[in-house]
Amino acid sequence: MKWIKNITIIFCIVGLAGCSSSNNGSEGMHKVDWYKAHPKVAAKEVKWCNNNAPRKALAACQNAYAAVNAIETKNFFKEPKGGIKVVGTAAAPAP
Repeated sequence: MKWIKNITIIFCIVGLAGCSSSNNGSEGMHKVDWYKAHPKVAAKEVKWCNNNAPRKALAACQNAYAAVNAIETKNFFKEPKGGIKVVGTAAAPAP
């Protein structure tokens, strides 16, 4: 009877090991919006994901990639500091 209990415990431990957070990245599993609000963590997560090709398919990595892409796109299209300045003179009118 005791060996049945021991085998049951072993199966439970092995079974629970399969429930580990294999889909989580180095910073845990977060949604895209969370990574957008935490750009430093998102950049760290992307660096971790890029260190190993199989990691790139993890859901956490995909969320971090999407957030970093959105942050970079927003920064690219925002208005420059100090506004837009026109340099030079106006073009001569056409005859």
